[in-house]
Amino acid sequence: MPSSAIIKQPTYQIGTLFKDRTETNDLEALGRAEKCLKRLEGTRAKGHEDEDEGKDDGDTSPESAKDIDTGIAEDNGDATSIPSTTNSIPLVSLPLQLQYDEKLKWKKGTKPEGKNWAWSGVGFPDDPSIIIEPFEEKTYINNQDPAVIQLAQDILDIKSKPSSSIADSDFKSETALHRTIETFNLHNRVVVKAIFDEASVGEGGYSNLSTCKAFEAEVNKGVGLQPDVRLEQYIAAHILLCTGGSIGGKTNYLWRKARSLAQQQLHLNPKLAEIAEEQLMADKDPALEKMLKIAKRAIPNSSSNSYHQKRRDQFAVDNSVFYYIRNADIVMVLDKNTNVISFQCNYAIRQLLGKVIQQMIIDSFEKYSTLAAVPLPDITRHGLHWTDFLPQSSQFDPRNPDGDIRKAKSGVYHFGGHCATADWNGKRFGVTPTADSGERLTQWPHVAQQQEHLRYSALGACIEVLKFFFRLLDPELLEEYEKVAREIAKLENIPFQTRRDIDPFIIKALLVNVMTNEHKDLSDWKFGFAALVPVGDFTGGDLLLRELGLRIEAPSGCIQFMRGRELAHSIAKWEGRRFVVVAATHEAVRRFAQEQMESTPEGKLPLQRGRKRDHKEVD
Repeated sequence: MPSSAIIKQPTYQIGTLFKDRTETNDLEALGRAEKCLKRLEGTRAKGHEDEDEGKDDGDTSPESAKDIDTGIAEDNGDATSIPSTTNSIPLVSLPLQLQYDEKLKWKKGTKPEGKNWAWSGVGFPDDPSIIIEPFEEKTYINNQDPAVIQLAQDILDIKSKPSSSIADSDFKSETALHRTIETFNLHNRVVVKAIFDEASVGEGGYSNLSTCKAFEAEVNKGVGLQPDVRLEQYIAAHILLCTGGSIGGKTNYLWRKARSLAQQQLHLNPKLAEIAEEQLMADKDPALEKMLKIAKRAIPNSSSNSYHQKRRDQFAVDNSVFYYIRNADIVMVLDKNTNVISFQCNYAIRQLLGKVIQQMIIDSFEKYSTLAAVPLPDITRHGLHWTDFLPQSSQFDPRNPDGDIRKAKSGVYHFGGHCATADWNGKRFGVTPTADSGERLTQWPHVAQQQEHLRYSALGACIEVLKFFFRLLDPELLEEYEKVAREIAKLENIPFQTRRDIDPFIIKALLVNVMTNEHKDLSDWKFGFAALVPVGDFTGGDLLLRELGLRIEAPSGCIQFMRGRELAHSIAKWEGRRFVVVAATHEAVRRFAQEQMESTPEGKLPLQRGRKRDHKEVD
């Protein structure tokens, strides 16, 4: 889609207004804030806070490398014993912008004939005309094809042999800051091989690389440091007070969401930081004083700020700070021990399965995301989806009355199995089906049938290609993944398989027209792989690996591998329609399977069932 066709920010309301503070709201908010703080400090005492599966955003900003301790002593005061503000200091207020969120009501008269829930966009689950063509028999690679054999051998050679010894021609090499980038031709393919001689896959810590430090220093020249934690505490306190502490989500995550909303407000209003600084120095009403004390304990340290990081990434793209890899057929990034940090093969689907299959994959994803309502991104971890992406891409917003409701979709499905949030080894609930593979199908047999076709055809084709490359990149690790998969398959109620033999990945995410901002997949297998397949009719969407200083052109049908838990990653802006399959196995699932294999090596795993989530249709 040409840039001139980008839909401008819509005029319809896409956020909810923050209300003015009241003493009633203050009391309710303080009670909730204290309750959350007690739970939060209990979690910290157990040392589990950073392992929370719900926290996907890694601490990747350079200025947050060191924690900032506020040194606030514990306040055991009663939240309900607040002096009245009558005839004293009035309630202090901040100019807060619209709260961009995912739970807005439909405008009267604009709700379509489809179905939508509080957690989703619009789907048409009872439309029998939406049929996904099964093509499983066409999704298997012909490993006897000479071209396939040559591709496999080339990848093995690129990984294990000196580039100069295998290059056909045009060998180039450049070294700086302990990073060597080699470019050469091999059997009519352009290969880029990057070696980081300071990196070790088994240690992580990519932010300590010389390349990363130099990259951040360059970005710092154009983009300042993120707002101080003091401002986040102050604004988060205001947000809780003016909402009565009712900002959605579980009590345990109240302060996490409040902080995210504070960062959002600083992003939306560039002048807010200055206003908050002035108010911090002035007198405060009693409720605000008390809430601020709680905030300093709940949000004691500086941490990642996705809004600020987006500005940094965009500056790096606009000012060519990234080393840009374009027009390469194969990109392999290795550590000092020749272990793969990241890998990309362009046009992999087309090479191994053909153009027709690639188009059938795209068509299947398009149809399924019309049939089954797409789950909406969470406002806390994906706030930029609501503040930036949808306002600029309102063709994907189902609330837009001028859009095509069957094409207006943006969100993420999760298929397969996982462990519940904060269940770090599956001991509480075991491994359970994701909502998209389980409870959301119970009322819709037609959707369940079409998802079965999707699993073994479109998703299966992607996994077939990913397995092909996984076996070449790290066969020992693949064997470990398959051991876990065979163990989880014994549960019988986890529909993660997309292949009839074995599928090494327990969970697959299907991204539908979303922007991936920087993050680390902290719930993934430690030192394992995240494997991706972007497809669709789009331009842009380059892979950004900030810590490696690399920007890699990523066309439709390429495949990507990366150490997603340890390596920060994001993408550049894109235009068009874009789907991405992300395949992984979570660390909690690995731990669960490992314990089962050690305790009952010959036995069958007990059936595990998790708690169900209520789905209420929006009126």
